[in-house]
Amino acid sequence: MKPPLRLRDALRAQGLNVHLIGRATKTKIELDQDYIDERLPVAGKEMIYRQVENSFTQAKRRHEYSDVRVGAGGDERLKRRSA
Repeated sequence: MKPPLRLRDALRAQGLNVHLIGRATKTKIELDQDYIDERLPVAGKEMIYRQVENSFTQAKRRHEYSDVRVGAGGDERLKRRSA
């Protein structure tokens, strides 16, 4: 078994639901899926933010997103604060 698979399986055996994506120059290895769903508390509600590989956010910049808006299709979206 390859090391990334062993790592994923060992972490899952500890009860962690992990998905690993490896990236290097012109190479991508995904074991299960190429996205993560991040649960964020926003204005007293839990929002699920799907991040597709190659579009991950900087965790320290979450404070920039605070306003929740309802789009034309009724879906809620995070709105970036103006600087």
